[in-house]
Amino acid sequence: MKVLLIMEQDRDHMISEAYELIRKAMKKEKIDLTVVDLTGKEIKGCVSCGKCVRHQGCMIQDELNTILPELKNFDGLFVLSPVIFTSLSQPVANYLERLFRCGAPDLSGKPAAGITAGRNRIPSDHWLKLTGYFAQANMPVATNQYQNELIRSRDDINKEVVVNLTASLIHLMKNVSPEASGKAVKTINFVR
Repeated sequence: MKVLLIMEQDRDHMISEAYELIRKAMKKEKIDLTVVDLTGKEIKGCVSCGKCVRHQGCMIQDELNTILPELKNFDGLFVLSPVIFTSLSQPVANYLERLFRCGAPDLSGKPAAGITAGRNRIPSDHWLKLTGYFAQANMPVATNQYQNELIRSRDDINKEVVVNLTASLIHLMKNVSPEASGKAVKTINFVR
């Protein structure tokens, strides 16, 4: 099994600590982890050129085009994003916007999980935006008994959130994904 992990580091190192916990859990389960680290990269947003509609990848030449042909080989997706002014970081948001515009059919039916990291307790609409990408791609979303947010000075809860969410994603990949069930998921491409 393989998981694609997309992340950008935060100033408080909560994302890197979460990544280490995820990496250890995946290694224990013998799941390969492919990491796309967007830290310090300028990722452009979608320009609505339509190239992806013709299934030719993305016109913007960056690391997204190297991942697109591999999407069908992944069994799950994990996204870690810092919260910048109550929203996902711009590189993560731009990357996901283009990833799901170009590769949604290859992700359909595959489980996904997402965690955001912020300095203070703020409304959870940034996490809802993250899961909105998953929902539009027809991906089962791994859940947790607590909000999927990492908050500075809450290390005990942060660790529990990451460990439980990772276990939930692994469970979905082994029991719910199209490969596990043997049933293909039909998708409709509404991009015109």
